[in-house]
Amino acid sequence: MRDILKPAVVLLAICAGVTLILAMVYQGTKPIIAERAASDLAAAKKEVLPDADHFADLALPARLATDEPLQTVKALYIGTKGGAFEGVVVAALSRGYDTTGVVLTIGIRKDGTITGIHVGDQKETPGLGTKVLDPAEAYLPQYKNLKPNGDLVLVKNKAKTDPAEKIDAVTGATITSRAVWRAVQGALEISKKLTPEGAFQ
Repeated sequence: MRDILKPAVVLLAICAGVTLILAMVYQGTKPIIAERAASDLAAAKKEVLPDADHFADLALPARLATDEPLQTVKALYIGTKGGAFEGVVVAALSRGYDTTGVVLTIGIRKDGTITGIHVGDQKETPGLGTKVLDPAEAYLPQYKNLKPNGDLVLVKNKAKTDPAEKIDAVTGATITSRAVWRAVQGALEISKKLTPEGAFQ
């Protein structure tokens, strides 16, 4: 009996020790991780709405969360320059091919122009979904500086005569293309409701 008990006690002590060390490491790195995340978010906000010099957090009103049918908007920020309203930054999470989703930060100027999209955490398929999320590829630039006159529509094989509101999906990566489209459309919908009266020209 002692031959069985002794290894079990030793193993239990080792597990407890490892758990304690991991907890200490987590507590030690937690502030660093939070600081890094805040820094990354600040850089993303400035990237997508470069004309703004200050960003204020805006609590997501319950009615707007339920109003937004795509359910992608997770956080909102009002961008100002010299105290004057400049636009809205939307933090979004949209489900792609991977169920963890794609994290996106989207800037929309006060006149309704999409000023930028920053891609954050994602686990989409390399060579397929990642082509959608790469700003050097053809998909993301379709949104840049677009001032839509209506809803964005995701299409396959966009014709040259099609309006700019029609966004051409990447062949073989329709799910990831739809994830970005869903997030941007949701950002546009909610930003219109948050824009101060008269800001959209």
